[in-house]
Amino acid sequence: MNTLKNIIENPLTRDLHSRQRLTLVENFPELSSCSHGHFLSLWRYLSGIPHQFYTNQAYSEFLSWIKSRDKKDHTQLQTYICDHALEIDRALHHLEEVNSYDWHDTFNKVDDYELIRFLDQQVHPTYLRLIEAVFCPFLKIVAYFSRTDKNKGTDGLNLWSIVKEVECHFEDTVAPYHHIIRNGIAHGGITYLEKSIQYSDKKGNKKTYDDSNVIRICDDLLDTSNALALPFFVFLFSHL
Repeated sequence: MNTLKNIIENPLTRDLHSRQRLTLVENFPELSSCSHGHFLSLWRYLSGIPHQFYTNQAYSEFLSWIKSRDKKDHTQLQTYICDHALEIDRALHHLEEVNSYDWHDTFNKVDDYELIRFLDQQVHPTYLRLIEAVFCPFLKIVAYFSRTDKNKGTDGLNLWSIVKEVECHFEDTVAPYHHIIRNGIAHGGITYLEKSIQYSDKKGNKKTYDDSNVIRICDDLLDTSNALALPFFVFLFSHL
C-alpha cells in the first residue's frame, strides 16, 4: 500500500504535504487517530481566508459536544448524520460558496451610497444565507438530541426553536444570531438611516445598529459558521 501511495503521490509536493499533515495534527489532535491522509483538505483552516478566522470558542463547543454525543450513543448519531446527509452537504456547499466571495476583508468604503449598496447587495443576503443554510442545519443536530434526551418531540424544529433549545449551552456559538436583523432582512423590514440601519420584524419590534457594526456581525457569523463546519470535518475524518 505504501508503494502504491508513493507512486500516485506527486513527488514535488510529497514533503510539503507531509509537513502540512503534521501541522494539522498538532493543531487538531483528534486527527492523530487517522490511518489516512485525506484530512489535508483542512489546511485551508490554517492558511486560507476567511477559513482561518473561525471562532475558537464555537469550535471547541461544537467539537466537545459531538465527541460527547458519539461516546454516549454512536449509533444514533451515525443514523442522524446519514438521514440528514443531503441537508448537511448543502450547508457545507453554501458555506464554501460564501467563503469564496471576493469581498472578504477587501471592501473599502467610497461614500455612504457605496456602503449602503454593499450592505444591501452583499452583507444582508450573505447574513440570511448563512443563518438559514449553514447555521441552522448544524445547530439543528444539537437541538434534535437535546429534545430526544428530554423525551420531547423533534418535529417543527425551526430556526427560532433551535436557537432557544441550544443557547443555554452554546452561548458563544449563537451570539452572532440576531433575531430582529434576520427577520428584518427576510421580510423587508429594513430602513437605512444616517450611518445606521433600523431592522423591524412582523410584530413591530425594532432595533438599530451602526452600519459598520452590521458588517462585523456578518463577519462574526461567517467565523462561527466555519467554526461549526471544522469540528464536523475533524470528527468525520477521525472516524473514517
